[in-house]
Amino acid sequence: MHDIINKALEIGFTTAIEIKAFDVVPHERIRALCTPEKCSSYGTNHVCPPGCGSLDKCREVLGEYEKGLLLQIKYENVDTSSMEVCERLSKEFGQRVIQLRDTLLAEYPKTLALATGGCRECEKCTYPENPCRKPNIRRGSLSAFGIDVGELCRKYDTEFAFTEGTLFFTACMLIK
Repeated sequence: MHDIINKALEIGFTTAIEIKAFDVVPHERIRALCTPEKCSSYGTNHVCPPGCGSLDKCREVLGEYEKGLLLQIKYENVDTSSMEVCERLSKEFGQRVIQLRDTLLAEYPKTLALATGGCRECEKCTYPENPCRKPNIRRGSLSAFGIDVGELCRKYDTEFAFTEGTLFFTACMLIK
C-alpha cells in the first residue's frame, strides 16, 4: 500500500491514508439526505438514489472489499462562495480520483471509487432511460452510500470541515 499512497500524493492528493474497508460504514441518517427535496442530484444519475440501488445494496457492495484509501485534497484561500470555483475544483478532484483508480486497476481489477460530489463524467447522464455510457470511469457518491465523511475522517485523524476560504474534497478508494 505504501506505493499506492505515494502515487496518490504524486497525483496531487494532500492526504492518502490506508484504511480498513469495514470502517466505511453506511448510515441511514446520511442516506436520508438523498431525497428530491434535499438534493438536486436525486433521480438524475446512476450513482445517486434511486439509480445506485438501496442502502442494503450499497452495504452488499461495500462488503466485497477488504482495504482501501482515504483520500483528500484540501484547497485553501479559495472563494468558497463562487459556484464556478467550487465546480472547477470538484472536477479537478474527480479527475484525480479517476486517475488514481485507473492506475490501481492494473494491479487491483476490483477497485471502487467513492467521492464527494458523485460522478460528473457526462454533461447529461443517461439515467434512467439507458445504461451508463461510461461505467468504467464513473465514480460513486459517498453520500449515496450513506457514508458519514466527517466520522470517517475523524476515525483516521484527518481534518474535515466546512469553513470559509477552505474546501475539502474527500474520496475512498476501496480495493479487493
